Amino acid sequence: MHYPFARTLAFIALFSAAVTAATEVRGELKPEEVAILAAKNSKASHDVAAYYAKARGIPPAQICEIEMPSGETLPRVKWEKEIRPAIRRWIAENGLQKKVRCFVTVWDVPLRIGPTDANGAEIKRRLYYLEVESRRREREMDKVIAELEKMAGSRMASEPEEISGQGDSESKENPSKVDGYKQRLEKALKYAQQAVQAQPDEASRQASAQQLQQMAAVSGGLAILVNGLGNTMQQDPTKRDQLRPEFELLRGRMMGFIESRAMLDGQPIDVDRDLTMLATIDRTNGLLGSIEWLEGELATTRKNETHAAFDSELSLVLWPDYNLLRWHPNYLNDHFEGSGLRELRPILMVSRIEAPTLKLTQAMIDTAIQVEKSGLKGTVYLDLRGMKIQEGVPIQPGSYEEYDQSLLQTEELLKAQTPLKVVVDREQTLFSAGSCPEAALYCGWYSLAKYVPAFQWQPGSVGYHLASSEATTLRAAESEVWCKRMLEEGVCATIGPVNEPYLMAFPRPHEFFPLLVAGEDTLVECYYRTLPYNSWMMILVGDPLYRPYAVK
Repeated sequence: MHYPFARTLAFIALFSAAVTAATEVRGELKPEEVAILAAKNSKASHDVAAYYAKARGIPPAQICEIEMPSGETLPRVKWEKEIRPAIRRWIAENGLQKKVRCFVTVWDVPLRIGPTDANGAEIKRRLYYLEVESRRREREMDKVIAELEKMAGSRMASEPEEISGQGDSESKENPSKVDGYKQRLEKALKYAQQAVQAQPDEASRQASAQQLQQMAAVSGGLAILVNGLGNTMQQDPTKRDQLRPEFELLRGRMMGFIESRAMLDGQPIDVDRDLTMLATIDRTNGLLGSIEWLEGELATTRKNETHAAFDSELSLVLWPDYNLLRWHPNYLNDHFEGSGLRELRPILMVSRIEAPTLKLTQAMIDTAIQVEKSGLKGTVYLDLRGMKIQEGVPIQPGSYEEYDQSLLQTEELLKAQTPLKVVVDREQTLFSAGSCPEAALYCGWYSLAKYVPAFQWQPGSVGYHLASSEATTLRAAESEVWCKRMLEEGVCATIGPVNEPYLMAFPRPHEFFPLLVAGEDTLVECYYRTLPYNSWMMILVGDPLYRPYAVK
């Protein structure tokens, strides 16, 4: 949602009150609610786990040591068959299901989990099923549109043809089958309705109107009927009382199907689940909706985006099997406050204590504890891309413009609510080398996998760079990715993706940094209250219990 700055400041005051109330109910993360995951076959991993447990007062019994293969990438089958079940057993055997809220991954725990086999029988079987269902529904949609065009008669013939074929996805004019069908359907419905209204005989007109409504329901589902009734009630107030009972009935049925679809989205993918999903979409959005869903599922399945950050999959270790294609919503995000989904789908917060060297890894722990005593000091640096944002024009969620706007809102909020010094670069260029002394907080973009040494990092500093794959490695000596280089240069905590995450996977700066500066929540809580997705690419690196602004 787009907010002018004045409205944003008013909103943040209300939001802060709600945050305070929510924090009081939830309670700050405590050391006894933290477990540590270490690689059993690595002495260094064991040593880091033991050092952190002692430093933060975490019970030694809450160190979980599992045999891990070497390297930063864990094969998906190894995670599914060995690592995940072992972690679940350890949690159950130690009775920690209701106690532990956060896991810490340490040195030599893999950074990412690889994808499923793209040539495996399971993916091939699903692609075949989706392709068959897609072709069948396209044939049915063509029949419905042909019937509507026949009903429209000469009115259609007088209109120039805009769309040819069956929504040709290969042509430049029609990149999506769905776009083609939407245009054809809208045009056919428009003229068919005119033809029905023009019939002189009342009985024929009513019969044709009923037939038209049935075809509209088949092609557009309950959604098209609800929208149609809503428009009629708005345009003709004299019909509101007459149409309201039918409108409320249809809307209630549609909401029930939408809730069923939301539940199905979280289930493991198989043909039975897809069959139920398609039946649900047929009812809510008709053939058009199911064709659109199938088009998206085919594209996603062929892309096989089943890889993820190890830490992000660990967040869902208590879930039963779930859909691996792309992401799942993070129900710990503040947007889900009061939804009840947190109880149905318990999520563990996860943070990683690992830096390019063991010395830096230990320093990450020591620095966080030390800085908490007096508070983080220094300047906030925000580096925009210089996007042209027009006031009052809606901004697409997840767009470049939205994140540039978020950085601007971060500036406004920190300046209005805190005494922190905030320096902003509004140009497309980045902060130049050596131009950012005493850096305490940082967020900016865009230099892909090429760190710019602009900063003199303060002890305890926190920052992240908005770019793809900036956490693809934390250890490779030659790498210039931002997370690894920032840790080398002195940052105490950072956020980044282990692979292409898409921009909308990053926490919004204007949500994350105000929470961090408020000092009420730990680092990991600030992260999970603003993280959009789990089972995806993002990781948090740093001491999860760190509160850089605990001292106001």
